[in-house]
Amino acid sequence: MINNRKNNMPPPLPKQDEKAIDEELSFSYISYEMVMDMIKNKCGNVVFKIYKPNINKNSSVNDLVIFLPVASRELYNIIYWGERTPINNYEQLYMGMGHVFVDESGRRIIVISHVMYVYAAERNQVSAQKKTPERVGIMEYIDLERDIYRKNSKICNMTSDGFMFDPFVDEASYTILLGHTHPGLHVFFSEPDRKSSMACPRLPAVTFVADPINKELLAMVGIEESYADIIMWEYDSERHVEETKLESDPVIENTHDKAIADVEEGIRILMSERGTKGKISSKKRDDKYTLKIKLKGSLNDEMVMRE
Repeated sequence: MINNRKNNMPPPLPKQDEKAIDEELSFSYISYEMVMDMIKNKCGNVVFKIYKPNINKNSSVNDLVIFLPVASRELYNIIYWGERTPINNYEQLYMGMGHVFVDESGRRIIVISHVMYVYAAERNQVSAQKKTPERVGIMEYIDLERDIYRKNSKICNMTSDGFMFDPFVDEASYTILLGHTHPGLHVFFSEPDRKSSMACPRLPAVTFVADPINKELLAMVGIEESYADIIMWEYDSERHVEETKLESDPVIENTHDKAIADVEEGIRILMSERGTKGKISSKKRDDKYTLKIKLKGSLNDEMVMRE
């Protein structure tokens, strides 16, 4: 056996006069109202929709993930929002860039300014991963795309009608969101989803999932895995949803229970591994779920689950 110890020695510690790489990041303090006003006043004729998690859905202090109109457009186009296509029938990967703010209560406000498609050569309905003969990580490709975006974000920040793509362009920008889709499976976070989070103590990154078929979104922020409210700003001419008024109760889209979603995912993974064809559906009535599993060429099996 070849002794590789010499080649695997850790790098020397920085000298006293050298700047450490892991310096503490600082984020600007700004109120939620100011963020919303800036988007409304500087991004043109825009509307927004709020998606609240089923967990903590009545909380007024959830972290916030806010998509600028151009970022919503990019996400909807990448995942083919609202329909099933040959492209989005399998799980997709995407990442987002944006800004981090903190309000007076300490609540984190993540503003997404740009969404990037992450090419995954190996995809099915429950997983997606990049395959390459070289040992090149996804983050290396993302870093290149991030550098291009940062270089051009200030000089190309005006829309054709004179408004801004990103009214926060002068703030620090980070690769801040890691997302994937659950096509037709509803939104939830499995254990592999949680382990793949980019969040670290220095950066409250967003773990994000979208079901483009059922039009559901879910996000959690930071190493605390704090469920967040999602606000999708859109150009009115490209509206995908009805507008949520600030003075009205937000429409809650994510009503699918996590327990039943986890069961569905487990069954779908098992069916996929065994090459079994079939259909799974669930309904809730009087605090009771009915889960139907219809396998091709067999009778229906039904399981009833109580909350």
